[in-house]
Amino acid sequence: MGKKILWILTGGTFSCPPADRGLAPLGSETQARHMLEHCGITGEITAEVIMNKDSSDICPADWKVLAERIDKAVGEYDGIIITHGTDTLGYTAAAMSAMLENPPVPVILTGSQLPFFAEGSDAPQNLTDAFAAVYSGIKAVAVTFCGRLFYGCDVYKADSAEFDGFRSRRGDLGCVKDGQVTLTGEITEGEYIYHRDICDKVTALKLTPAFDGAVIDFLVGRGIRGIVLECYGSGGIPEFVLPHIKAAAEQGVKFIAVSECVGGAVDLTRYEVGVNAAAAGVSGSGNRGAAEALAMLMTENF
Repeated sequence: MGKKILWILTGGTFSCPPADRGLAPLGSETQARHMLEHCGITGEITAEVIMNKDSSDICPADWKVLAERIDKAVGEYDGIIITHGTDTLGYTAAAMSAMLENPPVPVILTGSQLPFFAEGSDAPQNLTDAFAAVYSGIKAVAVTFCGRLFYGCDVYKADSAEFDGFRSRRGDLGCVKDGQVTLTGEITEGEYIYHRDICDKVTALKLTPAFDGAVIDFLVGRGIRGIVLECYGSGGIPEFVLPHIKAAAEQGVKFIAVSECVGGAVDLTRYEVGVNAAAAGVSGSGNRGAAEALAMLMTENF
């Protein structure tokens, strides 16, 4: 189709060969060529293995490596595909969305629930759909999985085994069927900005009735500068946690509240506990999930 594509392999189930002691990624450029041949995908495609990781081991240092490679590639390639393990695919997609704002070429992430060459694997179709998404020319960071197309900033793994295992709070961006991409959502284009200098001292905490606010004190003592709080409902944050939040905020630590609920949104003005949390230094996230909120903290884009 006349387009120059960079395919970045990072590992994950997608790149796992058969194993006796459990699956472990072992991607290579030779393996990538066999995958392309299996799918009948041809063209000017460069396959690069920049890491071979179970996605459970992916961390912000890896996001920096990945984003840097993509930034260098956007002026050289017409599109970029990233194959990635499913467990943290949503986190990496959100990080790329935040670090690579308004990319001038498609940046498409995908993975699979089964290894590529396993019988009945979903990987070949997901890879084929990723190439279709790139060839469509959508200028965005997006995820394709099981024929669905998602906004990269807001996708999460909803099922650990089903092929149709991903969802988005915003709804689907579109779909891929028989090599054709149909968009049902909107993509806003703007100036491309590469956020190279991110704060990787961020984390997330789930609030429960047994939560000990001293955990916040400990994390701040360990250098954490941003915390996502997974709270109740539309922004319920226990009063007994607020002194710890306020003390940390006074030291410059930033807090974003997300809801433990998949539906609805955080609204810190709805209840007194939310109003008090906002006064202590917590920002609301609207309908964003934890992955997007973490990415916002890293780039301080909130």
